[in-house]
Amino acid sequence: MNHNLNYLFVYCTFISAANSLNAQYVNVSCYFTMTSQELFDKTIDLLRNKRHDFSFSSKLVDNYETNELTFHCFDELSIGTTKSHLLKVYEARTNFENERKDNPHVFGYDTLLPNFRQTHLEYICISTFTTNIGSFIIFSDFDRQDLIGVLFSKTTLSQIRERMNEHKRLVELTGEKVFYDYAENENVFINGQLQSQGNS
Repeated sequence: MNHNLNYLFVYCTFISAANSLNAQYVNVSCYFTMTSQELFDKTIDLLRNKRHDFSFSSKLVDNYETNELTFHCFDELSIGTTKSHLLKVYEARTNFENERKDNPHVFGYDTLLPNFRQTHLEYICISTFTTNIGSFIIFSDFDRQDLIGVLFSKTTLSQIRERMNEHKRLVELTGEKVFYDYAENENVFINGQLQSQGNS
């Protein structure tokens, strides 16, 4: 159970007046046209600019140019990216993390949750960086100007790949195909540059 929650962690994610919501739709549509490299660079720039405000930002900023990692972002306006939904999800995950406080695995909830409650944003952009020093979930506005929080998980890229490959092997032993092939959907960056684009 804990292992499943650990690797699923990496993937799990405006003001309500009509005029403000319409403005955010316009803003988001601009970022749908950006390339993965542009989104990656813009998110790294945000982390670099805010590195002194969020302790785990430096851990990624100092290492991304010399490592292989995967990057994904969830830029859609949907129920899954609303502030209200995400606050419930991460409050529940905080409770789970508190139950294993003697051996913590995910860090950063103490900063994330207060910022979640205070932000004026109705929808939140989620970006994930999975590296071999651990995994990072970045919460921001869609314009990557306002950094809400950073979570750091001990789960590494190699661990996720091993688990996904084992899952795929077990499924294929039954004669079936996996619903989601992790390897085919990776956006792989090496030394900060996109090397292969996933299907998703």
